[in-house]
Amino acid sequence: MTEAERLAKNERIRETGNATKLRRKEQICRVWRVKIDFSHLNSYQQNAIKMLFVEAKKLHNDIITFMKEHDINDYDYKIRTVHNLDKDKQPVTHELEYISSQMKQAVIQDIKNSMKALNAAKNKGRVVGALKYKSDYMSINLQQHMAAMSPFRNLSRAGM
Repeated sequence: MTEAERLAKNERIRETGNATKLRRKEQICRVWRVKIDFSHLNSYQQNAIKMLFVEAKKLHNDIITFMKEHDINDYDYKIRTVHNLDKDKQPVTHELEYISSQMKQAVIQDIKNSMKALNAAKNKGRVVGALKYKSDYMSINLQQHMAAMSPFRNLSRAGM
């Protein structure tokens, strides 16, 4: 590649970057929080949504247990079963039927974000502990990369 070709290529890259910056200045980040009105759902739909959050809680707790011996990046979100303890501290295996892979990834990302926040607080000199098990899971972030796909960004069960 000659010097003139290299400079032309660098100029094209610079122009593309500037066009991207201009386009992103006009973009607006929006987040929708959705509450579900259970009075308009049949019993199957109500149970499915309830079980979705129960499975998210069980998945979260399984990941916390997994992180005691492994790195979170080694966790396989494609699994269909999780291992937890029942009220008598006996190991129990649960099948995941209602939660999708995208929601599993959202739970994993939520844990990673919590770990980053704890690390930032620790670096500021605060005393922090480890991530704790959850007894209730209240919201699942849904990833939507295009606004045309869906207006739903955060599924919450606050209205239950």
